[in-house]
Amino acid sequence: MVQDKKESEIDEDRDIEEEDDVEQEEQNNISEEHLGCQIDYGDPWVSLAAMTSLGRLETFKTYGVIKKNRVLTMIDPKSTLNIIDKRTTKKLGLSINIRESFPISAPGHQQIQCEGVARRIKLQVRDYTLKGPFYITDVGGVNVVLEIQWLISIGTYSTNHLEGFLKFQENGYEYTIKIIPPKENMVVNS
Repeated sequence: MVQDKKESEIDEDRDIEEEDDVEQEEQNNISEEHLGCQIDYGDPWVSLAAMTSLGRLETFKTYGVIKKNRVLTMIDPKSTLNIIDKRTTKKLGLSINIRESFPISAPGHQQIQCEGVARRIKLQVRDYTLKGPFYITDVGGVNVVLEIQWLISIGTYSTNHLEGFLKFQENGYEYTIKIIPPKENMVVNS
């Protein structure tokens, strides 16, 4: 009887592992079908704004907290990965998986290397908490980059550059994130 129970537990574990493998395979496919059209997000991408920390009209900066440490965070709709700077991961002593490294496309036909992933990051921005994986690479002047998929996940949002906020609703609660006003060195698209 005890042996039968152990064998059934082993079978359940195998089923769960197979389901996890299927789920992971689905998550790895970054194309999605929408209204009969194929939307392909292509290769992982990091924008010039994220690499240099130069603000653009479509980017926002705010402060967040990871493990009780304040981190400068850029919200960047042109990047396709949530990124945490390599120096920040070391400073905060974050657990990383270096087996998940891959090239990331960057402006100017360049490639930078993702040096791993920190899977269980909890980023607190005021009263909003974002949990998830952050990919590790060198970024200039910010600690964290939140990417387009995060913006898509929050749905409708509004921003006001003059008053300095980004507002959105999630699970019936309205969040207001204070954004840092743009500096003189902001690059304006022509």
